[in-house]
Amino acid sequence: MTTQTKYTPGPWRIAEDQWTIEGKNSGNCWVPIAKPYEENERNRDANRNLICAAPDLLKACKAVKKLKGMTGDANIDNLIHKAIAKAEGN
Repeated sequence: MTTQTKYTPGPWRIAEDQWTIEGKNSGNCWVPIAKPYEENERNRDANRNLICAAPDLLKACKAVKKLKGMTGDANIDNLIHKAIAKAEGN
């Protein structure tokens, strides 16, 4: 059974306005998907960058999970499993 994506797949980018996060729609056009609000500019920039990295981070976690225990550390394997579940809304 395959899990259907519940989010706008990456890549995501920071729009020209420096506030909006964009993703590509099915027509391959960049569209707004999020606009994090934060008065503190440093926090806003950090939040925006983390959100933009989310698709890549999820992809990396899934790649490591395929190694199934190859990290040699049960705590790291558990952390990866929890991160994937959280990203997928499980």
